[in-house]
Amino acid sequence: MMLQQQQQQQQKHQHEPTGRPSTSPALESSSGSRALRQHLQTSILPRALSPPLSRPKTTTTAPAKRLSSATLQKAAATIRAANSIAAGRPATAPVPARRKAKKASSAIGANAMANPLRYWDALAQKGWEEEVLSTIDSDKKQVLRSVINEYASAARQSASAESETVAFDFGAGSGRYLHSLAPAFDRVIAVDISPKLVDMMQALVGSNGWTHVQCGVEDLARPTLRGVYPRAHFGVCANVLLSPDTSHHTAIMQEVARRLVPGAALLVVAPSTEAALYIRQRLVDARLEKPMTPKAAADGIANGVFKRGGVRTKHWLREELELFARRCGFRLERIGKVEFGWASEVDDERLRKMGVPLSLNVPPHPWDHLAIFRRLADGTNGVEPKPEGLLSIRSDFEARGCLTSCMLSRGGDNEAAV
Repeated sequence: MMLQQQQQQQQKHQHEPTGRPSTSPALESSSGSRALRQHLQTSILPRALSPPLSRPKTTTTAPAKRLSSATLQKAAATIRAANSIAAGRPATAPVPARRKAKKASSAIGANAMANPLRYWDALAQKGWEEEVLSTIDSDKKQVLRSVINEYASAARQSASAESETVAFDFGAGSGRYLHSLAPAFDRVIAVDISPKLVDMMQALVGSNGWTHVQCGVEDLARPTLRGVYPRAHFGVCANVLLSPDTSHHTAIMQEVARRLVPGAALLVVAPSTEAALYIRQRLVDARLEKPMTPKAAADGIANGVFKRGGVRTKHWLREELELFARRCGFRLERIGKVEFGWASEVDDERLRKMGVPLSLNVPPHPWDHLAIFRRLADGTNGVEPKPEGLLSIRSDFEARGCLTSCMLSRGGDNEAAV
């Protein structure tokens, strides 16, 4: 009887719907029943009784809104500032570099080489002293004044007792070099293309009582005063060779040669290609400038042309200056650097007042080429007789590391700095 009841009870459990555990006394009495029941209650049942996962609905979303370039730049600046703070650097946004003129003058300088008279007049009217770097006043080591005094002394020694020493400032600007030229020479002539700048020079001459200084308006690329002034024993050509047009600065230098006596020295200050690349890299490292675009880098490397204040400006290699001097009737006698402070490269009034980052105080500092061209004798066509043996020209500036003499080998073209 008992056997029949057990069989009926088993058949009843077999027909029960699945989805819940059996409560058979035989299962409860087995050794693994408790573990099996716990596993069913905690693992199997919740998954079995949970609702099926629903597939996400496919909805068509509107295209993302295109962000403006200003928004992207602002976001990038925020990210850079956050990264700078995390790295322990000052969160300084990139600011434009400054050399010959501020970026505010870029609209004026867009057609600087197409109409140089209008460009320089506009700078003079805008505020010359604030807009344009004075190389002689910004010279960190005062090399320029020392060079002028040295060659003025040499001119006085070579001149006869009756003759006067004459200096000529080509492209004199507002006349900043006159403070050194006027006391050192018997007569000084200064010309510039801009009538407004010449007016500033004449005011400076009058206020200082320099009766032996003459000022005139002249475009040296299209000379109109040839023969009016005497030929000079010494000349200054400071940041005049700026045009990317080779024919333009060649015409200027050939006219300069006509205004100097054979054997005269010409002080040339010209932007350096190496310095332009070096300055940009230092400013990028200090997070004060953006990296150069590939187009600008190609123009600079291929042609030596970099933008200064929004104006494409010619920069020179040392070898370029050497070859250029020969083509225009000169010989490169000495070459070195005139160094400036880093504040001259940063177009940000707040940074200039607070001081540039300490990382920029490590030399080398920004520089321009400082070269001495020696005027060759008339009729040499840029070629002088080859010296016998080895001719070395040295001075106390070489020992000070300011100027480097040129060694002229007997081979003529193989010149090396020492």
